Amino acid sequence: MPWANPTHAKDFVAETTPVAKESKIQISQANSAVDNKITTIQAKITEFLEPEQGLNTEIRTGLLKIEQICLTIKKNSVPTPGLDKKSQSLPTLIAQSKELLNSQKTNLQSSIEAFKTAYHLSNAENSCEKLPKVLRVSNQCRTYQTNLDSLDLVSKTSQSYYSEVGDRYQSYEYALQLEERGCARPQFAYRLWQAEFEHMVPRLANSSQFFTSLLPTN
Repeated sequence: MPWANPTHAKDFVAETTPVAKESKIQISQANSAVDNKITTIQAKITEFLEPEQGLNTEIRTGLLKIEQICLTIKKNSVPTPGLDKKSQSLPTLIAQSKELLNSQKTNLQSSIEAFKTAYHLSNAENSCEKLPKVLRVSNQCRTYQTNLDSLDLVSKTSQSYYSEVGDRYQSYEYALQLEERGCARPQFAYRLWQAEFEHMVPRLANSSQFFTSLLPTN
């Protein structure tokens, strides 16, 4: 039976030739390899971020409730303003941690730039860059795509992480204001900060090293 459309006939032959089938398999395997590596990186990031997930939202919600109660109390009595001696040291401690936050961000950015340069990820003339993602099946292009996807994931996730840490520091400053206004018990802000200092600041101190370790070393 003759083909109604010669083009369809050519497409059918191309789809069923061993070469075409083998190419499809190679493309599928290449894309799968890249996806598996990215999935592994994502799993490590999820494990790292899990202890801090939603923490600032919980802190902020609690502080807002305290402020609302304080405003109600003020209608009937005047809270005693002032800061406990330990809480008076808090601005300095938060400032030091903000410096640590900024240094970690700077360190990671330096590592990212070095990674981009080493693997030519900023080079628009890279031959793999000119190909659609689905066709980057050679060893060179597969490596390029893995590096590119890993870089994108690390960059976006680290930015979100550092933003979350910065937001928490603002919440501790807010807690300090509430204590100073007499809306919370003495040392309230300091004790809240102590939990951050003991459990989260050490993680922050190693954060740039952690995110850098996720970048492939080809």
